[in-house]
Amino acid sequence: MQIKRQEILDLKTLGIDSSSVVHLLHIKILDVHQKAQEIITMLTDKTWISKLDAVSQLSYQSRAQKTIEKLVNNILSKVEDSVTEEFGEYLYSDIIIASLM
Repeated sequence: MQIKRQEILDLKTLGIDSSSVVHLLHIKILDVHQKAQEIITMLTDKTWISKLDAVSQLSYQSRAQKTIEKLVNNILSKVEDSVTEEFGEYLYSDIIIASLM
């Protein structure tokens, strides 16, 4: 991950009277494919898929790889749909949280 821009927004300049603090963080994810794979693996480990036998898990991973490639391709190609939007938000959140730990 590369931090491109980081600042705290003053909401008053936007005409918003609030005591909230808003942090603006613009990051560049350097290896989207690897991070997507890590997220899918983490989700797999915490679901019913981890209870499958070895052959079924390998079969699942093979099919999941195609999904990962499509997600990454769609994100990099800036395809705007609910799947890439939600996965992109999850990807971003996961990277930010991991970098804070």
